[in-house]
Formats: sequence, C-alpha cells, structure tokens
Amino acid sequence: MRRNKKARRARVSIREPRNWREKVDPLYIRIVEQYRKIVDLSRSPIPVDREEAERLKRNPPQELVEAVRQAGEERRRTGGSIRPIASTVLGSTDPSVALADAGFMVHWLAWNRWGKTLEQLVKEDRRGVEKSSRQLLSVLQGFQEWRYGKQDAEDLKTKFDREHGTLIMWGLDFGVAKLSQEELADFANEMCFCGSKQHSPENLRKLRARILILLETAMGGEYRPVPNSS
Repeated sequence: MRRNKKARRARVSIREPRNWREKVDPLYIRIVEQYRKIVDLSRSPIPVDREEAERLKRNPPQELVEAVRQAGEERRRTGGSIRPIASTVLGSTDPSVALADAGFMVHWLAWNRWGKTLEQLVKEDRRGVEKSSRQLLSVLQGFQEWRYGKQDAEDLKTKFDREHGTLIMWGLDFGVAKLSQEELADFANEMCFCGSKQHSPENLRKLRARILILLETAMGGEYRPVPNSS
C-alpha cells in the first residue's frame, strides 16, 4: 500500500533585511523630514498652510540650521579637497550664503534645466559652443521671469525627475551614494516627497548613475562622496 505523499511546500526565498538607516546620516533624514513638511503644507488647499510653507522656507528651525552648520564645519576639517555637491551646484562654498541671495536661482535654474552648473555654461559660451550659449540665454531669461513673478520655480520643466533627483542628489554626501539599489528604493518608499510606496530599484539606480555622471562632469573629475558619521 502506497503512503500518501505530503504536498511539497513552495520554497520561500528569505532575503536579508535591508536597513538603509544604518548608512544614511541621521542629519539628512531630519533635513528630508523638514522638507517633506514644507511640501505637504505647500500642496494644501488652505491658504494659511501655504503661508506657513513659505515661512518655513525662509525661516527653517534654528536647531536644524545649527546642526547643518556644525556638520559643514566638521566636513571641511575632514573632507580634504572633496568639493561638496551644494557648492558645486549653487556656486558657493557656503550654501546658506548662496540661498540667502536671490542670485542663487540662476545657478539652480542652470542645473535643473540643463544638468550643468552656471560656470560650465559660461565657460562653454566663451569658447563659442552655440548650444551652451542658447542654454545660458534661456537660464538668464528664466531667472528674470522668476525675479518678476512671471515664472513659478515649481512649474519649471527639469532635465530629470526633480522630486527623486533632489532626494538622491542632495543625499549623496550623506550616505545615499552607498546604498544598494534595493536599499535606495526602501529609502525612497519611506522618505520621498512624491508619496509613493512602490519605487523601482532599477529606475532609481539609473537616475543616481545619471546624476553622478553630471556631477563628475561639473567637478571635472571622479565624484567621491564626503565621508559621513553614520
């Protein structure tokens, strides 16, 4: 008499838990949480919420400002010749100074519209690169439109997906550069401003690679993340 064979159970692959928080600097998590708060308020249909968003943009919490300042000083002492992303894109070695000057928007427009720093566009324009000359002109025109209230920066068409590009690029020096593509997706699922909980690891990996290429071109050499304390 045959024994009844037990039904085979499907094998379940057990993956190692991924904890992106072990690699990302806690300071960057605080920065992203503050930015998400501003984004949520700015999207509110209630005028007082949108006003609060504008207030927070101009007056961030002083304890967060101080933490960023201290982190910047520490990295200047230990980072050697590594050039921070903020100074590369904003055109200032002190991002807080750059952001206090309306002129920083010219740098912001150049990077977000063309994936180049303002300095790159100016140098290429002086060398007679016609395409760069047209790009520089569009940046200057966009700045004047923004300056006189005719252009909302949030409506600007950018070279790459701005929400995910911002989350990744500004976090590179805070540990995001070290995340695997799966960890990167987990990080975005929890922290991204878009609200999605189903980010594609492959798409985010490709976006990070693209941003790194642009940064390396802007910096004139291989990008090396600034060591963090996480």
